[in-house]
Amino acid sequence: MRRLLGLALVLALIPRAWASPDDTPKSPAEELKQLQKEVADAQKKVMDLRQQAQKTEDADEKKKLTEEAQKAGVDAGKVLREAQGKALVIAKADPKSEVGLDAALWALPGLRGTPDEMKELLRLVIEHHIASKKLGVVVSMLSMQANAVPRRDADNTVKERTRRDAAKALDTLQAIVAKNDNKAVQAAALLAVANVFKNKSERGSASAAELDELVKKTEEALKRVETEFADVTQFGNRNYGELARATLSELSKLGVGKTVPEVEGEDVDGAKFKLSDYRGKVVMIDFWGHW
Repeated sequence: MRRLLGLALVLALIPRAWASPDDTPKSPAEELKQLQKEVADAQKKVMDLRQQAQKTEDADEKKKLTEEAQKAGVDAGKVLREAQGKALVIAKADPKSEVGLDAALWALPGLRGTPDEMKELLRLVIEHHIASKKLGVVVSMLSMQANAVPRRDADNTVKERTRRDAAKALDTLQAIVAKNDNKAVQAAALLAVANVFKNKSERGSASAAELDELVKKTEEALKRVETEFADVTQFGNRNYGELARATLSELSKLGVGKTVPEVEGEDVDGAKFKLSDYRGKVVMIDFWGHW
């Protein structure tokens, strides 16, 4: 009897001793890291196959590798979509946590085809993490929403919804400027706000009074960028001070209502002319060239 009990105890312990490490429940952070690794591995496979195809001189081998790369690309896209879907679950399960934020930021680009889902996730991110230094991708997405041009539709439903979403996105960008202390995030958001006002002023639908107000708001935002964020770099390349100065210069010379700068050239017959020669007349200028 004792032998039977001992054997039963050993057998009971075997599954636990032999259990795969993968059976151990992962934390949300570990799960997100695993999802990102799966996507990175799938994308690396595509790049490796493309590089091999470029390097080989054998036509048959090149064709084979190219086809494999195309198939791997399709597979990588599927892996990415599935992984971002799982990341979305992580983000919604605990939107207040840092890992929830990381999951949300990683999942957001995959939601462009589902705008309502994207807006809900953006709402959660802003609600819980408006002061985070990680909001660069959010600023970019809000900028696109805020600059969306309302389209006409049968009953104006889409038009009004686009206008409401754009206004809300602009308000959110302004809230980020006010509540986020990270210089890079603030600068990006403030420049995005300036560009929203600038783009509105250039659509031709504003009254004279509205146009003046939009130009004023654009200049105020750009001057603040130039003053407060002059040395903050964008994508490690140009700094925000340079970007703001370039746009301010554009407004001063090419803004609506400004005198067009002098243009000199030759007409189709080779005769030299100046734009000022046609002052008082309606002129269409078409700049083109060959490269």
